[in-house]
Amino acid sequence: MKQAKEIKRKIKSIISIQHITRAMKMVSAAKFKRAQVRLTGISAYFKRIKEMIAEMAAYLSEHKHPFVMSEAEKAEAPRVKCLVVVTGDKGLCGSFNINICKEAEYIAKSAKIEGYETLIITVGTKGYDYLKKRGYKVIFNVPLNKPDPKFDDIEAVVDEVLRVYDSGTSKDIHVLYTHYVSTITYKIAIEKILPLDFNRKEFASAGAAASSVANDFKFEPNASDILNYLLPRYIKMLLFDAIVESSCSEQGTRMITMGSATDKASEIIGELTLILNRARQESITAEILDIVGGVNALKK
Repeated sequence: MKQAKEIKRKIKSIISIQHITRAMKMVSAAKFKRAQVRLTGISAYFKRIKEMIAEMAAYLSEHKHPFVMSEAEKAEAPRVKCLVVVTGDKGLCGSFNINICKEAEYIAKSAKIEGYETLIITVGTKGYDYLKKRGYKVIFNVPLNKPDPKFDDIEAVVDEVLRVYDSGTSKDIHVLYTHYVSTITYKIAIEKILPLDFNRKEFASAGAAASSVANDFKFEPNASDILNYLLPRYIKMLLFDAIVESSCSEQGTRMITMGSATDKASEIIGELTLILNRARQESITAEILDIVGGVNALKK
């Protein structure tokens, strides 16, 4: 009976864990839905900004905007890369955080081999803790505790990115994040933030239209003011989209992970219940054999 009591204790413990994982799955599902709504809401707006910039590509080079660099300027830029790494603040989401951190580490090591220094800006405490602990130069960190972040929540990140670029500390800035594909699918993605790269597919897709309407633009009050307003907003939207997509991926991964943990708990409970029943049967059989043995002894 001692074995049966131990199995009962294990079953009770696993049931308690199952209650927790089931609750966490439900919470993650609610957060995932909110993040999805946020991502859907910004998609059309972000798409239109990219189209406008693609159509104005000729004017960007003509007006020598600081966000656009020539090949000669790129060659003279300091050999310093800046990487914005987007992770979560919490665990219990499988390999979501560790995959991003390892990719960031790989990029930093590759840059060092090429003779570049890497500065890191982290969004989320998991990435900050991982990279800081391993000696990488993390110059700025912002925790992100919301599943559906708003513009105001990333203002500090945008300001730091622009400070690094405008000060000349780094003229090569990328964002590393998790691109949301579906509830069960995501992939790690890296995109250039600054300087603007018109070879990107979203710019190239609008390139043909831009050439046909390039001479039809009339700027009020002037082109410089419009570009000075539009381009920082594009940078902000690019970072915001990356953070929201990462949030969607994180909550979806956590929901799937907690669902798997709940199912696994049910499986273990079933196995332990079977073992418990066998232990009871063995105990009952042993008692019956003892009674039968005693009766036979008395008959003799």
